[in-house]
Amino acid sequence: MSERLSLRVTPYLKINLLLFPVIIAGILFDYIELLVLSYICAILHELAHILVAKKLGIGISYIEILPFGVCAKLKSSVIQEPAYEVFVALAGPMLSFVLAMCGYFLKTVPEYFIYCNITLAAINMLPVLPKDVKFIIDRFRAFGKEADTMKRFDEINGKTNNPIKKCAKGLE
Repeated sequence: MSERLSLRVTPYLKINLLLFPVIIAGILFDYIELLVLSYICAILHELAHILVAKKLGIGISYIEILPFGVCAKLKSSVIQEPAYEVFVALAGPMLSFVLAMCGYFLKTVPEYFIYCNITLAAINMLPVLPKDVKFIIDRFRAFGKEADTMKRFDEINGKTNNPIKKCAKGLE
């Protein structure tokens, strides 16, 4: 359904057509400045995910601007390295938090910018899908199961490999 309502502006940018009534309402009810500032915060949040993913060699399909948010889609639905998934998931909330703190200490941005970024960071730290921290929790659970399995496998084979050291080597 979402595909039919989206307009591909560039190969990497889609705009959901339901965004236009939201923009019109913003103009009519005089909250367009807050709406634009909200989207700027959301786009910066998603760009943080994208930049970290790109740095780690993870492909991005597109970014979609929706009526009530922004969403970056990865080319792969699963990131093979658990640590990479954690880094990508944390990038958005961390940037939102840093932007809020910078805005607070510099006092040169609208107060709404600070609130918007704090809200983005907080909401994305809720442990529910599709929020960023849910991916982190799932990865730590998977890593724990993986570590137990590897430990048992090593005990059976007489090896004493440390799965944490293996994960750390993957980050080097």
